[in-house]
Amino acid sequence: MKKTLALTIIAASFLLIPQFSFAWGSRGHRLVASIAFHFLDDTTRQKVQQYLGKMSFEDAGTWMDDMRSNSYYNYMRTWHYVDIEKGETFKDAPQKNLISIVNAAINQLEKNQADLNDKDVRTDLLLIFHLIGDLHQPLHCGYTSDRGGNSINISADNFSNNLHSTWDTQIIEDDDISFYDCLQYYNSLTPSDIKAIDKINLVQWMYQSRYYLDTVYNFKNGYLDSNYLKSAKVIIEKQLLIGGMRLATILKEVMKNYPLKEPLKKMENTATENKEIKTVKVSNLSDYEGEVVKVCVKIVDGKYEGNTELDATDASKAELAIIILSKNRNNFAAPPETFYKDKNVCVTGRVETYKDKTTIFIKDERQITVQ
Repeated sequence: MKKTLALTIIAASFLLIPQFSFAWGSRGHRLVASIAFHFLDDTTRQKVQQYLGKMSFEDAGTWMDDMRSNSYYNYMRTWHYVDIEKGETFKDAPQKNLISIVNAAINQLEKNQADLNDKDVRTDLLLIFHLIGDLHQPLHCGYTSDRGGNSINISADNFSNNLHSTWDTQIIEDDDISFYDCLQYYNSLTPSDIKAIDKINLVQWMYQSRYYLDTVYNFKNGYLDSNYLKSAKVIIEKQLLIGGMRLATILKEVMKNYPLKEPLKKMENTATENKEIKTVKVSNLSDYEGEVVKVCVKIVDGKYEGNTELDATDASKAELAIIILSKNRNNFAAPPETFYKDKNVCVTGRVETYKDKTTIFIKDERQITVQ
Protein backbone atom coordinates (compact mmCIF):
# COMPACT_ATOMS: atom_id res chain seq x y z
CA MET A 1 0.00 0.00 0.00
CA LYS A 2 1.29 3.45 -0.90
CA LYS A 3 1.95 5.87 1.87
CA THR A 4 -0.83 8.35 2.22
CA LEU A 5 -0.35 12.09 2.30
CA ALA A 6 -1.60 12.20 5.88
CA LEU A 7 1.41 10.13 6.97
CA THR A 8 4.17 11.44 4.72
CA ILE A 9 3.53 15.12 5.45
CA ILE A 10 4.48 14.78 9.11
CA ALA A 11 8.12 14.63 8.07
CA ALA A 12 7.83 18.27 7.04
CA SER A 13 7.71 19.47 10.65
CA PHE A 14 11.41 20.31 10.74
CA LEU A 15 10.94 22.83 7.91
CA LEU A 16 9.18 25.44 10.02
CA ILE A 17 9.87 29.12 9.46
CA PRO A 18 8.42 32.05 11.43
CA GLN A 19 5.61 33.02 9.06
CA PHE A 20 2.20 31.54 9.78
CA SER A 21 -0.59 33.35 7.98
CA PHE A 22 -4.28 32.60 7.82
CA ALA A 23 -5.85 33.78 4.59
CA TRP A 24 -9.27 35.42 4.53
CA GLY A 25 -9.95 34.72 8.20
CA SER A 26 -12.87 32.54 9.21
CA ARG A 27 -15.49 34.57 7.34
CA GLY A 28 -13.62 34.53 4.04
CA HIS A 29 -12.95 30.80 4.12
CA ARG A 30 -16.56 30.09 4.99
CA LEU A 31 -17.67 32.20 2.04
CA VAL A 32 -15.39 30.26 -0.34
CA ALA A 33 -16.83 26.97 0.93
CA SER A 34 -20.40 28.26 0.69
CA ILE A 35 -19.83 29.45 -2.88
CA ALA A 36 -18.38 26.03 -3.77
CA PHE A 37 -21.49 24.36 -2.35
CA HIS A 38 -23.64 26.67 -4.49
CA PHE A 39 -21.90 25.57 -7.72
CA LEU A 40 -21.85 21.83 -6.96
CA ASP A 41 -24.36 19.25 -8.12
CA ASP A 42 -26.23 17.27 -5.44
CA THR A 43 -24.29 14.08 -6.16
CA THR A 44 -20.88 15.68 -5.56
CA ARG A 45 -22.17 17.50 -2.49
CA GLN A 46 -23.30 14.25 -0.93
CA LYS A 47 -20.09 12.42 -1.84
CA VAL A 48 -18.04 15.13 -0.14
CA GLN A 49 -20.36 15.25 2.87
CA GLN A 50 -20.13 11.50 3.46
CA TYR A 51 -16.41 11.97 4.18
CA LEU A 52 -16.80 15.21 6.13
CA GLY A 53 -19.30 13.52 8.44
CA LYS A 54 -20.99 16.02 10.76
CA MET A 55 -18.67 18.82 9.64
CA SER A 56 -20.32 21.40 7.34
CA PHE A 57 -18.70 22.70 4.16
CA GLU A 58 -18.07 26.02 5.93
CA ASP A 59 -16.38 24.30 8.88
CA ALA A 60 -14.24 22.31 6.43
CA GLY A 61 -13.09 25.62 4.94
CA THR A 62 -11.70 26.84 8.28
CA TRP A 63 -10.33 23.53 9.60
CA MET A 64 -6.63 24.20 8.93
CA ASP A 65 -6.83 27.52 10.79
CA ASP A 66 -8.92 26.02 13.58
CA MET A 67 -6.08 23.55 14.21
CA ARG A 68 -3.43 26.25 14.69
CA SER A 69 -3.88 26.07 18.46
CA ASN A 70 -2.91 22.38 18.41
CA SER A 71 0.88 22.04 18.29
CA TYR A 72 0.55 18.60 16.68
CA TYR A 73 -0.34 20.40 13.43
CA ASN A 74 2.68 22.73 13.46
CA TYR A 75 4.00 20.89 10.40
CA MET A 76 1.30 22.67 8.38
CA ARG A 77 2.77 26.12 8.98
CA THR A 78 4.44 26.50 5.58
CA TRP A 79 1.49 25.12 3.65
CA HIS A 80 -0.71 28.21 3.72
CA TYR A 81 1.30 30.27 1.24
CA VAL A 82 3.72 30.22 -1.68
CA ASP A 83 5.89 33.34 -1.49
CA ILE A 84 8.03 34.37 -4.46
CA GLU A 85 10.20 37.47 -4.54
CA LYS A 86 9.19 40.20 -6.96
CA GLY A 87 10.55 39.54 -10.45
CA GLU A 88 11.23 35.87 -9.75
CA THR A 89 9.26 32.86 -11.03
CA PHE A 90 7.78 29.85 -9.29
CA LYS A 91 10.09 26.86 -8.93
CA ASP A 92 9.43 23.51 -7.30
CA ALA A 93 11.18 23.40 -3.94
CA PRO A 94 11.82 20.66 -1.37
CA GLN A 95 9.95 22.67 1.26
CA LYS A 96 6.25 21.91 1.10
CA ASN A 97 4.07 24.89 0.18
CA LEU A 98 0.50 25.65 -0.80
CA ILE A 99 0.82 24.42 -4.38
CA SER A 100 2.73 21.23 -3.62
CA ILE A 101 0.29 20.21 -0.89
CA VAL A 102 -2.84 20.81 -3.00
CA ASN A 103 -1.29 18.98 -5.95
CA ALA A 104 -0.41 16.04 -3.71
CA ALA A 105 -3.93 15.90 -2.24
CA ILE A 106 -5.57 16.04 -5.68
CA ASN A 107 -3.27 13.37 -7.10
CA GLN A 108 -3.82 11.09 -4.17
CA LEU A 109 -7.62 11.36 -4.31
CA GLU A 110 -7.60 10.69 -8.06
CA LYS A 111 -4.91 8.02 -8.37
CA ASN A 112 -4.69 6.25 -5.03
CA GLN A 113 -8.38 5.81 -4.30
CA ALA A 114 -8.06 2.08 -3.62
CA ASP A 115 -5.35 2.72 -1.00
CA LEU A 116 -7.21 5.36 0.97
CA ASN A 117 -9.40 4.86 4.00
CA ASP A 118 -12.17 7.34 4.85
CA LYS A 119 -9.92 9.29 7.20
CA ASP A 120 -7.29 9.80 4.50
CA VAL A 121 -9.93 11.03 2.03
CA ARG A 122 -11.29 13.42 4.65
CA THR A 123 -7.83 14.84 5.38
CA ASP A 124 -7.12 15.46 1.69
CA LEU A 125 -10.50 17.15 1.26
CA LEU A 126 -9.93 19.39 4.28
CA LEU A 127 -6.57 20.50 2.88
CA ILE A 128 -8.13 21.30 -0.49
CA PHE A 129 -11.07 23.18 1.05
CA HIS A 130 -8.79 25.54 2.94
CA LEU A 131 -5.81 25.96 0.64
CA ILE A 132 -7.81 26.79 -2.47
CA GLY A 133 -9.16 29.70 -0.45
CA ASP A 134 -5.62 30.68 0.56
CA LEU A 135 -4.46 30.51 -3.06
CA HIS A 136 -6.88 33.29 -4.02
CA GLN A 137 -5.71 35.76 -1.37
CA PRO A 138 -3.02 37.74 -3.27
CA LEU A 139 -0.74 38.11 -0.25
CA HIS A 140 -0.62 34.33 0.21
CA CYS A 141 1.14 34.37 -3.14
CA GLY A 142 3.19 37.39 -2.14
CA TYR A 143 6.80 38.42 -1.62
CA THR A 144 9.29 36.61 0.59
CA SER A 145 10.99 39.83 1.73
CA ASP A 146 7.98 41.13 3.69
CA ARG A 147 6.45 37.72 4.50
CA GLY A 148 3.41 38.28 2.33
CA GLY A 149 2.73 41.74 3.76
CA ASN A 150 2.95 40.63 7.40
CA SER A 151 5.93 42.95 8.00
CA ILE A 152 4.21 46.06 6.61
CA ASN A 153 2.22 48.18 9.05
CA ILE A 154 -0.56 50.32 7.61
CA SER A 155 -3.38 52.52 8.82
CA ALA A 156 -6.73 53.78 7.54
CA ASP A 157 -9.25 56.22 8.93
CA ASN A 158 -10.85 53.57 11.15
CA PHE A 159 -8.12 51.03 11.85
CA SER A 160 -4.44 50.18 11.94
CA ASN A 161 -3.08 46.75 11.13
CA ASN A 162 -0.50 44.96 9.03
CA LEU A 163 -1.12 44.74 5.31
CA HIS A 164 -1.65 40.98 5.31
CA SER A 165 -4.29 40.97 8.04
CA THR A 166 -6.04 43.88 6.37
CA TRP A 167 -6.63 41.76 3.28
CA ASP A 168 -7.30 38.60 5.29
CA THR A 169 -10.00 39.92 7.59
CA GLN A 170 -10.21 43.68 8.10
CA ILE A 171 -11.81 44.66 4.79
CA ILE A 172 -14.13 41.63 4.74
CA GLU A 173 -15.39 42.42 8.23
CA ASP A 174 -15.55 46.21 7.88
CA ASP A 175 -17.48 46.03 4.59
CA ASP A 176 -19.60 43.12 5.77
CA ILE A 177 -18.86 41.20 2.55
CA SER A 178 -21.47 38.51 2.02
CA PHE A 179 -22.29 35.60 -0.25
CA TYR A 180 -24.62 37.91 -2.16
CA ASP A 181 -21.88 40.52 -2.70
CA CYS A 182 -19.51 37.91 -4.15
CA LEU A 183 -22.13 36.40 -6.41
CA GLN A 184 -22.82 39.76 -8.08
CA TYR A 185 -19.57 39.42 -10.05
CA TYR A 186 -20.72 36.08 -11.46
CA ASN A 187 -23.53 37.82 -13.34
CA SER A 188 -20.95 39.67 -15.48
CA LEU A 189 -19.13 36.49 -16.58
CA THR A 190 -19.54 35.03 -20.07
CA PRO A 191 -19.55 31.26 -20.73
CA SER A 192 -15.97 31.55 -22.01
CA ASP A 193 -14.96 33.40 -18.81
CA ILE A 194 -16.43 30.63 -16.69
CA LYS A 195 -14.70 27.94 -18.76
CA ALA A 196 -11.35 29.68 -18.31
CA ILE A 197 -11.88 30.11 -14.57
CA ASP A 198 -12.73 26.43 -14.11
CA LYS A 199 -9.70 25.01 -15.93
CA ILE A 200 -7.54 23.45 -13.20
CA ASN A 201 -4.02 24.89 -13.17
CA LEU A 202 -2.71 25.76 -9.70
CA VAL A 203 0.40 27.61 -10.89
CA GLN A 204 -1.65 29.73 -13.26
CA TRP A 205 -4.13 30.48 -10.47
CA MET A 206 -1.23 31.56 -8.28
CA TYR A 207 0.03 33.99 -10.93
CA GLN A 208 -3.48 35.35 -11.39
CA SER A 209 -3.58 36.14 -7.66
CA ARG A 210 -0.13 37.79 -7.88
CA TYR A 211 -1.46 40.00 -10.69
CA TYR A 212 -3.23 42.04 -8.00
CA LEU A 213 -0.09 42.69 -5.95
CA ASP A 214 0.63 46.00 -7.70
CA THR A 215 -2.79 47.19 -6.50
CA VAL A 216 -2.27 45.69 -3.04
CA TYR A 217 0.93 47.76 -2.60
CA ASN A 218 -0.42 50.92 -4.25
CA PHE A 219 -0.51 53.20 -1.20
CA LYS A 220 1.70 55.95 0.20
CA ASN A 221 3.23 56.45 3.62
CA GLY A 222 1.44 53.42 5.05
CA TYR A 223 -2.02 55.01 4.63
CA LEU A 224 -4.96 53.30 2.91
CA ASP A 225 -7.44 55.90 1.64
CA SER A 226 -11.09 55.32 0.69
CA ASN A 227 -10.27 54.73 -2.99
CA TYR A 228 -7.76 52.03 -2.03
CA LEU A 229 -10.26 50.28 0.24
CA LYS A 230 -12.98 50.47 -2.40
CA SER A 231 -10.70 48.84 -5.01
CA ALA A 232 -9.58 46.21 -2.51
CA LYS A 233 -13.19 45.28 -1.73
CA VAL A 234 -13.92 44.65 -5.42
CA ILE A 235 -10.83 42.44 -5.77
CA ILE A 236 -11.65 40.48 -2.61
CA GLU A 237 -15.23 39.80 -3.67
CA LYS A 238 -14.02 38.63 -7.08
CA GLN A 239 -11.30 36.39 -5.60
CA LEU A 240 -13.66 34.83 -3.05
CA LEU A 241 -16.11 34.02 -5.83
CA ILE A 242 -13.47 32.58 -8.16
CA GLY A 243 -11.93 30.62 -5.29
CA GLY A 244 -15.32 29.07 -4.51
CA MET A 245 -15.98 28.25 -8.16
CA ARG A 246 -12.57 26.59 -8.49
CA LEU A 247 -12.99 24.67 -5.27
CA ALA A 248 -16.24 23.28 -6.71
CA THR A 249 -14.42 22.32 -9.93
CA ILE A 250 -11.73 20.41 -8.01
CA LEU A 251 -14.28 18.64 -5.82
CA LYS A 252 -16.21 17.49 -8.89
CA GLU A 253 -13.02 16.18 -10.46
CA VAL A 254 -11.59 14.30 -7.47
CA MET A 255 -14.94 12.85 -6.36
CA LYS A 256 -16.28 11.69 -9.73
CA ASN A 257 -15.16 8.06 -9.27
CA TYR A 258 -16.13 7.76 -5.60
CA PRO A 259 -19.38 5.88 -4.95
CA LEU A 260 -22.37 7.20 -3.06
CA LYS A 261 -22.76 5.23 0.15
CA GLU A 262 -26.43 6.21 0.55
CA PRO A 263 -29.25 7.03 -1.88
CA LEU A 264 -28.99 10.55 -3.31
CA LYS A 265 -30.77 13.20 -1.26
CA LYS A 266 -31.27 16.93 -1.55
CA MET A 267 -28.79 18.95 0.52
CA GLU A 268 -29.27 22.50 1.78
CA ASN A 269 -26.46 24.96 2.27
CA THR A 270 -26.02 26.05 5.87
CA ALA A 271 -25.17 29.58 4.68
CA THR A 272 -28.40 31.58 4.81
CA GLU A 273 -27.21 33.85 2.02
CA ASN A 274 -27.09 30.90 -0.36
CA LYS A 275 -30.82 30.80 -1.02
CA GLU A 276 -32.67 31.78 -4.14
CA ILE A 277 -33.45 35.50 -4.05
CA LYS A 278 -37.20 36.05 -4.29
CA THR A 279 -38.96 39.07 -5.78
CA VAL A 280 -41.66 40.16 -3.35
CA LYS A 281 -44.16 42.99 -2.84
CA VAL A 282 -43.54 45.73 -0.29
CA SER A 283 -46.80 44.85 1.43
CA ASN A 284 -45.46 41.33 2.09
CA LEU A 285 -41.98 42.30 3.32
CA SER A 286 -42.82 41.65 6.97
CA ASP A 287 -43.07 37.95 6.08
CA TYR A 288 -39.41 37.99 4.97
CA GLU A 289 -37.76 39.59 7.99
CA GLY A 290 -34.07 38.64 8.01
CA GLU A 291 -34.08 37.31 4.44
CA VAL A 292 -32.47 38.72 1.29
CA VAL A 293 -35.16 39.64 -1.24
CA LYS A 294 -35.71 41.79 -4.32
CA VAL A 295 -38.42 44.44 -4.33
CA CYS A 296 -39.41 46.96 -7.02
CA VAL A 297 -40.59 50.39 -5.84
CA LYS A 298 -40.72 54.10 -6.64
CA ILE A 299 -38.44 56.45 -4.70
CA VAL A 300 -40.68 59.31 -3.56
CA ASP A 301 -38.26 61.22 -1.34
CA GLY A 302 -34.73 61.19 0.00
CA LYS A 303 -32.63 62.89 2.64
CA TYR A 304 -28.99 62.94 3.67
CA GLU A 305 -28.29 63.42 7.36
CA GLY A 306 -25.14 61.42 8.03
CA ASN A 307 -26.85 58.30 6.70
CA THR A 308 -28.86 58.52 3.49
CA GLU A 309 -32.52 57.50 3.58
CA LEU A 310 -34.65 56.90 0.50
CA ASP A 311 -38.40 56.70 1.08
CA ALA A 312 -40.12 54.30 -1.32
CA THR A 313 -43.57 52.96 -2.07
CA ASP A 314 -45.24 50.61 -4.52
CA ALA A 315 -48.59 50.60 -6.32
CA SER A 316 -50.39 49.49 -3.15
CA LYS A 317 -48.90 52.51 -1.28
CA ALA A 318 -47.01 50.21 1.08
CA GLU A 319 -43.89 51.97 2.36
CA LEU A 320 -40.21 50.97 2.51
CA ALA A 321 -37.14 52.78 3.83
CA ILE A 322 -33.89 52.21 1.94
CA ILE A 323 -30.85 53.27 3.98
CA ILE A 324 -27.24 53.84 2.95
CA LEU A 325 -24.88 54.15 5.91
CA SER A 326 -22.48 57.10 5.82
CA LYS A 327 -19.44 54.83 5.38
CA ASN A 328 -20.97 53.44 2.16
CA ARG A 329 -22.07 56.73 0.60
CA ASN A 330 -18.86 56.98 -1.46
CA ASN A 331 -19.87 53.77 -3.24
CA PHE A 332 -22.46 55.81 -5.17
CA ALA A 333 -21.37 57.97 -8.11
CA ALA A 334 -24.12 60.57 -7.55
CA PRO A 335 -25.91 61.73 -4.39
CA PRO A 336 -28.50 58.95 -3.93
CA GLU A 337 -31.16 61.19 -2.37
CA THR A 338 -31.39 63.26 -5.57
CA PHE A 339 -30.33 60.76 -8.23
CA TYR A 340 -32.95 58.13 -7.37
CA LYS A 341 -35.80 60.50 -6.44
CA ASP A 342 -38.95 59.99 -8.56
CA LYS A 343 -37.40 56.94 -10.25
CA ASN A 344 -38.72 53.39 -10.34
CA VAL A 345 -36.05 51.04 -9.01
CA CYS A 346 -35.53 47.44 -7.95
CA VAL A 347 -33.64 46.91 -4.70
CA THR A 348 -32.01 43.73 -3.40
CA GLY A 349 -31.06 43.34 0.26
CA ARG A 350 -31.92 41.97 3.66
CA VAL A 351 -35.29 42.94 5.17
CA GLU A 352 -34.98 44.53 8.62
CA THR A 353 -37.04 46.65 11.01
CA TYR A 354 -35.26 49.91 11.81
CA LYS A 355 -36.87 52.69 13.87
CA ASP A 356 -40.23 50.94 13.46
CA LYS A 357 -39.93 51.01 9.66
CA THR A 358 -39.55 48.14 7.22
CA THR A 359 -36.03 48.76 5.93
CA ILE A 360 -33.45 47.46 3.48
CA PHE A 361 -29.85 48.61 3.92
CA ILE A 362 -27.81 48.84 0.72
CA LYS A 363 -24.05 49.27 0.38
CA ASP A 364 -23.47 50.12 -3.29
CA GLU A 365 -25.07 50.69 -6.68
CA ARG A 366 -25.21 47.01 -7.55
CA GLN A 367 -28.08 46.58 -5.09
CA ILE A 368 -30.32 49.21 -6.70
CA THR A 369 -31.15 49.34 -10.41
CA VAL A 370 -33.24 51.95 -12.19
CA GLN A 371 -36.07 50.50 -14.24
